[in-house]
Amino acid sequence: MTRRVELGIRGSDAPRLIDSTRFLDRISIIKNGPSTADGILARSGQECLGMRRPQGMRPYRALMRILFVCTGNLCRSPIGERLAMLWARDLLRQSPECTAVKIGSAGVNAVTGHAMDARSADALITLTGDPGGFRSHHFEGAMAEEADLVLTMSRNQRREVLGKNPRGHRRTFTLLAAADLLGHADSPG
Repeated sequence: MTRRVELGIRGSDAPRLIDSTRFLDRISIIKNGPSTADGILARSGQECLGMRRPQGMRPYRALMRILFVCTGNLCRSPIGERLAMLWARDLLRQSPECTAVKIGSAGVNAVTGHAMDARSADALITLTGDPGGFRSHHFEGAMAEEADLVLTMSRNQRREVLGKNPRGHRRTFTLLAAADLLGHADSPG
């Protein structure tokens, strides 16, 4: 049975629904600054719909913006980012909202521009993901401010994220805490 969870996201934004069963299934498997994530999203969105945005047309705000954060942005958060992008593309393939999901990653101690760790890239390939073109990004507070959901890999990383974005405590979770919350959520209707 699929459970859905309603999350209040940002003051003026409408609540979003997340399919908790799929989220928990995928979260058990276990990062890019806004500019790189936009490029990756644009490519994956074109794949979803088989089309490109008309020239001169302004992009609209993403329906859901998710940021994965770890330490070096080389192992855990890139895998989270790439798998989440894969699943979003797969689940929303027939939907015009396919391009409206923006997923990125960053590291609190990352050096910008490095490729994904080779072992993580191999693991991602085993999980049918694509590590191609990934480059690490150093976490900045603005990334968390722009995100609807920030998933960190540890409590220390969550503290660091909240240190740079104190108003984000209602949408910043460790990955395990998010999975636990979804596991305890009631299913409306």
